[in-house]
Amino acid sequence: MNYKRHPFIPLPRGIRRFFFLVPAIVLLAPRAPALDSAAGIAIVNQHWTFVATDDGYSDLVLDQRPGFENREYLSGEWAAAICYSGGTNPAGPIWLRKEWAFPCWQSNSNFIVIETVNIPSATPNADGFFIYRSIIRNADVEITMTYQMRDSVTGIRQGGTRASVGGAGFSTLSSRYYFQQTYSIKNISGGPLTNLKFYQFLHGLDSGTSLYDNRNYGGPAADYRFDNTQIGTDFSFHRLTGAVYEHTDTITMHLAKQPGSYEVGYFGREGVDDHRVGKPSVGVHLSVEAANLNNLDFFDPPEERWVSGAMCLNLANLAAGQIVDCDVLLSLHTVSQMRHPAPDLRIFDTGIDPSGNFFLDFEDRNNVPVDGYILRSNPTLQGAIPPDWPQVPVPRFIDVPRPGASRFVIPRNPAMMSDFFVVEAIFED
Repeated sequence: MNYKRHPFIPLPRGIRRFFFLVPAIVLLAPRAPALDSAAGIAIVNQHWTFVATDDGYSDLVLDQRPGFENREYLSGEWAAAICYSGGTNPAGPIWLRKEWAFPCWQSNSNFIVIETVNIPSATPNADGFFIYRSIIRNADVEITMTYQMRDSVTGIRQGGTRASVGGAGFSTLSSRYYFQQTYSIKNISGGPLTNLKFYQFLHGLDSGTSLYDNRNYGGPAADYRFDNTQIGTDFSFHRLTGAVYEHTDTITMHLAKQPGSYEVGYFGREGVDDHRVGKPSVGVHLSVEAANLNNLDFFDPPEERWVSGAMCLNLANLAAGQIVDCDVLLSLHTVSQMRHPAPDLRIFDTGIDPSGNFFLDFEDRNNVPVDGYILRSNPTLQGAIPPDWPQVPVPRFIDVPRPGASRFVIPRNPAMMSDFFVVEAIFED
């Protein structure tokens, strides 16, 4: 059986939306391009999807539950780094991935892709899922990565109590499915490699707390007891009803081998970093690059977002040609509750203001608390509404022309072309 590789191209960020279609009006506004995520291969189970790139990185883990399809758990990143002495003697840990996404920045990676993500065998694993593979290489090591979903039936335990407090601790039972990624690291330098260290990094999109737990809670995959667990709250629209749901997400990476060091902390800081473009100025990723994880096991910042975690495995020295394996698991658990009915967006006035610009006034009669509204337009009714319609980059005026209402003001174009408009309620990432 032959398999063809299909890149998985996700929707732009900010897909949690509800919209109201406005009839065609004489106007043409400039378009704003959307930023893309890191493309990869979708590795799917019935509850969620992991999108793997050729170099073992992921910017996308997506909800697949009915009504919440494509809601995101990650925003860059699931990422790994390696450190060693010998060969070309790199100055410190090297990330496997060069171009990170959301936030977008370039790392110190010197790896090239030898084999893109593929299914090398039509034989599934014991749980009925295909095993995917990719290979990368630099001058010193070749890393073969395999990716597979596993079915625990009951779920696996996600550590929920910091290691330092002692006692029995608390755990959450994950979704029945979990993801397993195996890194097979081969020494191709021609000489010995010493002080070999492997780092796995995790940043949940809406996570607000990050902790390290080392307890064995039993159950399936109980040997993978060394956990970085991240917990946060997310809001989204139900795709069928438009109702607003609150999601409490628990996302955990698990190791079976005790890490030599670990750290939880920021991945950028709100008000300081953009978190869309640019390397975060503070965070655990910098500790990875410095090979200096500080063993902090609990982090709950006042901003309640942009947290991350990393664990480091101290591996055996590798003789020329020798291979060592590292296994990492990823598990998810979500509790979803409806909090508000669907927005009832109504356009109550349109026209030309004294400056000659077009204005559009609207309100939500259900007063649903959302993060904001954007305006999209298209000259025809072609394409999906609103994902395929470009955003009109204009500000929204609040409490205009009356309390509780909003107004978009769009410069008129002399060409006077006809456009359709969509007002879209959003929750920001």
